[in-house]
Formats: sequence, structure tokens, C-alpha cells
Amino acid sequence: MTTNSLHLYEETLRSVLAETRPAGTERIPLEEAAGRVLAEPILADRSLPPFARSERDGWAVRSADLPAGEGTLRREEGVLHAGDVSAKPLGRGRCMRIMTGAPLPQGADAVVMIEHARERGEFVDLHDKEVAPSRHVHGEGTDARRGDVLVLPGLPLTPPRAAVAASVGASLILVYKSIRVAIITTGDELVPDGAVPGPARIRDGNGPAARAIFHALPWIEIAGARTVGDDEDRLAETVRASLECSDAVLLSGGVSMGDRDFVPRTLERCGVRRILHKTAIRPGKPFWFGVSPGGILVFGLPGNPVSFQVTLREIALAGLRRKAGFSKPRPIDLRLPLRSGFEKAIELRQFLPAILEEEDGRTVAEALAHNGSGDFAGISRAEGVVVLPEGRRRFEKGEMVVFHSWSLR
Repeated sequence: MTTNSLHLYEETLRSVLAETRPAGTERIPLEEAAGRVLAEPILADRSLPPFARSERDGWAVRSADLPAGEGTLRREEGVLHAGDVSAKPLGRGRCMRIMTGAPLPQGADAVVMIEHARERGEFVDLHDKEVAPSRHVHGEGTDARRGDVLVLPGLPLTPPRAAVAASVGASLILVYKSIRVAIITTGDELVPDGAVPGPARIRDGNGPAARAIFHALPWIEIAGARTVGDDEDRLAETVRASLECSDAVLLSGGVSMGDRDFVPRTLERCGVRRILHKTAIRPGKPFWFGVSPGGILVFGLPGNPVSFQVTLREIALAGLRRKAGFSKPRPIDLRLPLRSGFEKAIELRQFLPAILEEEDGRTVAEALAHNGSGDFAGISRAEGVVVLPEGRRRFEKGEMVVFHSWSLR
């Protein structure tokens, strides 16, 4: 803890992850598993590739038959295409036409590309000064041997990993279950969807923002989205209902020190054990985190839209990723130079909404101008945040800083 009882960012993140356990598992068809998190390794069921195959269209040869990198060989009849198997070994002084991906005939150990050959009836003149064993050949077992781990658990099933799974016959995949997240936005100032705001009223942006993030994540299911005014009894009723149907509850607003900031005491009234309240970051200091007796994660996020986005993406999502089985749930640190210098007003860790630009042939991070934590319009262009650590205020142009991407890829 810091001297003013704020939890440091790293402490906050560690506390969230320490209280989080992955959800259960299920085995589902490969075609339904895209983006889900693997709960077991994908193993090679045979050598990859399972045979020595040609990497080029050309001629299968015995490299010893071309000692100076050139020579004339007698051609065998036929052409080997991908999926074909030669009926007989390749004899000395002979060559055979072969296409990319086809298995080499027994006896052949190299391929001469078609552009380095000239056919003359039964003979072929071949010229390749670099011909040697394995030339243009993808050898059996070069990529993996039977039983090798090809993809580790704790990783999402991306398209390349799906291709690997399919290639080893993994038609049913063991994945962690999708986690169900309930969204609750609070505040008397919010008007229902589609309504025209009156004086001093606003439309809810945080609920749609959370739904947009979660809809893009295959490992999350939205278990309801509700809006509640500043009424403790109604809030408690909504929280209890959300705890019954979800693995995590995400609340927006009502977590600071105002007269109507009822969320912390209402959550504790509903049996949610508080783990921490207030973290030493800007924006997002009022962040609240707790766990229900049934292990449901509960995140109380500030209502100001920039604070909401920062705490959701930089803290809450790490907990949700751990719950979903990710082996690396934390935000990924990229180190990039600052395009412009920046001076912080206070020494807390600060998250600056930023975009990426190209300057002098390199990628740089440019902090976006905005008018504080309520200015959601000002950060609508943000591609992520520049993370400036505690204990310093001045950061110079060109200085290497941490950038967290908010891309959902």
C-alpha cells in the first residue's frame, strides 16, 4: 500500500489474478473452437511432415548423380503430384518430374527446380551449382516428431493453431468454458436506450462500450446488461440476480466518495468480499474489486468513461482472461518512443490514451489531447494507452515508454 492507502497498480493486478481461478472445461468440435482458450496441449500424431516432400516444382534427383552441379539424366515416365506415391525407387542416373508437395521417390534426395532444367526427349539437362542432399526438400519429421507438443494450453485457438489442430486430427478440442459476464451501469443521470436526454441527463456509453469489447471476444458470453438508478435496494436486487447467472459482474459508476456512491457497501451487503478499493492510477483511482462466496469476480469501475475504459482494459480484462484460462492474462508491454514530451500533474501511474504514428521510419506513440476522464469523445481515436510509471513526472520526446494496445485482434 502507498502512504495514502491507495493500492499500487502492480499490487492491484496481482491481487485480482491471485483471487481468480480458471473456469471449467469442455470438449467441442474444432469448427466451434475459434478464439477459445486451449485446456490441453495439441500433440503431433505423426511426424510432420510425414514424408520427405518437394518444396518446388522440378525434378527429383539423386544429388550424387550431379557431382559438379550439372549433368544429363534419363527421365522416368510420369509426374509425381501432391498425394501421389512413386511405384518404384529412383535408379542411378535417372530423374523424375515432381510437383510441390509430392513425396520424393525412394532413392531421391534432392530437387532441381524446373527453371534449371531442359528436356530433350528421354533426357533432361540439369544445372544447379548448389545441388546437394535435401536441396528443395522438406524432410520427414523436420517440423515435429510424433508426440511433440505443437500448441501449449492456455493459448487461444487462432487460425494458424486451428490449422495445426486439423493437421493432427484433433477434431474435438478441450477448451476452457466461456465466462459469463453481467454488466450493470448505475446512476440516476442515465436515460434508457433510445430515450432523449432531458436537462442534466445523459445516455449510457459505458454499457455499450463493455458490450462492444465483449462481443469481440469468443471466450466471453454476456449474461445480461442492466441499468439501475441510485437506489440501494434496487441495486442490491440487481447484483444478487447477476451473481446467480454469471462468472463475473462488471459495474459502472457509484464507486467513489459521493453521497450516492452506493456500490461498495451494496456489494458487501450482498456478501461480496472486498479485496481492494482505490488504486494509485490516473484515470481510474476509485476502482473496486471483490469476490462472492461462490467465486464470482466483481469489478466496480468508475463511471467516468475514460476511467471506465482504462480500468476495464488494464485491470478487469486481466482477471477475465485468467478466468478464461489464458496463461498470460496481463496486458502485453510494447516499448515505443514518445512522439512528444509529457509532464504529469501527479506522481501516480498514468494511462494516456494514444495512437501510433510513423516518424522517420519507426513507430512512435502519440498521446491524444483530451479533457479529462469524462471526455469519451476525445479518446474515440485511441489505439491504446501510453503507460507512465509512478515516481516521475517529466518524460521526454523520444523516450522509450510502455504502450498497451487496445486492439481486439
